[in-house]
Amino acid sequence: MTFLVKPSILDGLVRDRARRAMQDGDGKTMIKKHHNRDSGNGGMLGRVGSMVKRFSKATVDRKTSGNPDLVFIWVPKAAGTSIFTFLSDRLGMKKLKTAKQAMSFVNRGAVTFGHQHYLSLLEAGFVSQDFNSRAFKFAFARNPYARVASLYNYLNQRDLTNEHCFDRFLDDIRLRPPIGLYNLPNLSLANPITDWLMNDTGTFLVDRVFKVEEMYDFSRYFEQHYGLRFDAKERHNTSNQVISIEDITGNAERIEKINRIYERDFELLGYEMINPQWAHSCPPRSS
Repeated sequence: MTFLVKPSILDGLVRDRARRAMQDGDGKTMIKKHHNRDSGNGGMLGRVGSMVKRFSKATVDRKTSGNPDLVFIWVPKAAGTSIFTFLSDRLGMKKLKTAKQAMSFVNRGAVTFGHQHYLSLLEAGFVSQDFNSRAFKFAFARNPYARVASLYNYLNQRDLTNEHCFDRFLDDIRLRPPIGLYNLPNLSLANPITDWLMNDTGTFLVDRVFKVEEMYDFSRYFEQHYGLRFDAKERHNTSNQVISIEDITGNAERIEKINRIYERDFELLGYEMINPQWAHSCPPRSS
């Protein structure tokens, strides 16, 4: 299941203003006239100049059409490296993963700000409301049980956590720092997915939420809208398994902790929450 998120009324008004501005700009371009096209040397120069202008405009148009306004909100441990690698190779997507880098954003083209808080980037003015309204904003969700296992494996494999007991790791997550204008390899990565995707009033900041478990939806969407084919089998940045999904679904206490920490993700992103009494049952499914 892919979530199509309706924009707010304010975003709609901003988008309309941007569209009118673009139409006005196109109108001015259309009424420009080339003079002296057929008058001796002046006519020759005029024709050459006109050809150069048309070539330059075509070049700009190709670059613009090949580099659409996109924002990939990169939720940790939700296929982010695979998606960014694909879009960086095919669209030249930029990764501005620090606040200092975000300050230099020119508000056009394909971009990700890594694990930075997108709402904070908007509030700080690093991302303009005009760009935000016209860009296609998307993110990936992942089953909370699988995501927390992947995060633990990632941090453990890279010696980024001092906690080598998964149960105590879950306890530590409850004391996690919030997300913000930074990318740090600490427990801030364990925040619920919805913390990256929603504002303070509970409105989604993105236009669409894809699912790691249903990569074909992303592949189909980008092929239809941008002519780009994504190999759903291609994965990057995988970690060695220290703990598996089965280690979680077979333990009632772990299920209960994860259900409590990621309750909003289960509720709003369409994932099935396992009853702790059903420990040792089948792995969780997305709904």
